[in-house]
Amino acid sequence: MTYIKSRHMNKLSNLVILPACIILLAACGGGGSSSSVVVPGAPSLTSVTGGNAQATATFSAPSSTGGASISAYTATCTAGSSSLNASGAASPLTVTGLTNGTAYSCSVTASNSAGVGAASSAMSVTPTAVVSVPGAPTLTTMTAGNTQAVAAFTAPSSNGGASISAYTATCAAGSSNLTASGAASPLTVTGMTNGTAYSCSVAATNSAGKGAASNAISATPSTSVASCSQANNFPDVSLRANFIDYNQDGKTASDSNAALQPKVTVTCTSGVVSVASNGVPNFDSDGIGKLATDVVAFVVNQVTWKFSETPAVAASSTALNLLGPIGVMVNGVQIYGPNEAPPDYTADPYKAGILNFCGGHVNQYHFHSFPECFFNQKTLGGVSTFLPAKTPGVVIGYALDGFAILSPYETCTSSDASCVNGVKEITSAYKYIGTGAYTTENAWNYNTYQANYNGSTLDQCNGKIGSNGSYAYYATRQFPYYMGCYKGTKTTQ
Repeated sequence: MTYIKSRHMNKLSNLVILPACIILLAACGGGGSSSSVVVPGAPSLTSVTGGNAQATATFSAPSSTGGASISAYTATCTAGSSSLNASGAASPLTVTGLTNGTAYSCSVTASNSAGVGAASSAMSVTPTAVVSVPGAPTLTTMTAGNTQAVAAFTAPSSNGGASISAYTATCAAGSSNLTASGAASPLTVTGMTNGTAYSCSVAATNSAGKGAASNAISATPSTSVASCSQANNFPDVSLRANFIDYNQDGKTASDSNAALQPKVTVTCTSGVVSVASNGVPNFDSDGIGKLATDVVAFVVNQVTWKFSETPAVAASSTALNLLGPIGVMVNGVQIYGPNEAPPDYTADPYKAGILNFCGGHVNQYHFHSFPECFFNQKTLGGVSTFLPAKTPGVVIGYALDGFAILSPYETCTSSDASCVNGVKEITSAYKYIGTGAYTTENAWNYNTYQANYNGSTLDQCNGKIGSNGSYAYYATRQFPYYMGCYKGTKTTQ
């Protein structure tokens, strides 16, 4: 304590004793002090819940705010060198952009005006995709046989987020409910009663359960009906749902002319496949040729095509007939070679621009080039494409020597630069050597086969032996479009 005398030192009664700090304010730190603000304490993380590529952190506020209001919370999830976070004013916080199947360590911090506080204790979480049941497959055909029926179908547009583990075909008649299950199309339902009409459908199953049933198709088994694997690849084109509505008017050709109802029947007897068809396409006649005057109406062309049920590669290939059919499409319409008649210089009609939107032309319709409408047009049944697009192994027709004609796709690996989502398009090995005068150039003289041209794996007949060990032709978007020659022996028609 410091004592200060008054000016009248001799008058003790006037002596005032004061603490020095009252007089020397500056020496004692000014006019007083206030408490300092520090960062907040650690929040309490109560749970972290994984979702589809995300995690949600639930927490409570720290016991200490550090002397100032908490301005934000931040949840951080870390896996290896990857660290993702989300901020907000309160619990809960959801961190997005995480990788499904990867384990993350997550924690939460609080911030105030002094900065970011300590992190909460960490919790582990592994985000997982949300799985639902698959969508409905599309049932394309039901081929009845002796006490059985074969269901051919395409996969649903959605697998529900998980691999489809099985398909189940169900055929019901009264109280009878028969099923068959398997990993892929087709499925054969057995034990049916001949002469009884069954309503059949297909459903897909994944880890979440069984999805909705497909459209239903009726089948009546009979001892008089023969069945073979080829028959399973012919959709029921008499069904309105399988009509390709190119002009999107909701109508078929048969709405105004009943005779133009497509019809195909496939039977197999003594090793011979017979395809009886009225030749009417299951699509609109619009857009044939370049001019409006080229648009023509289809006509009935009743023909039964025959080919071997068990085709074999011949000792040597044979040339295609210059004119006329070389095969039949799965919609029952004939396939011609890649050239026109001699009066039209045997030219390539595709390059000459005289084919319609589906690769064919004229009243007695026939295909010359790739059937684009099968793979890029919706049907009246609401299916995005008549046949599965960009899918390996899809049969689009049969050559008259019995070998299948497949759509131009095969499986591949990521090491292949042309591989997209595990699938690549196959191209032909024919090289165009013309001048561009397509309307006057002989198609065969101005296209030449070169093995491995542009990386093609197809032979001169536009086919090859597949991974299943069987030979097949491939319908390519390049000459010769379907076949360059017969690899097997053509059946006499």
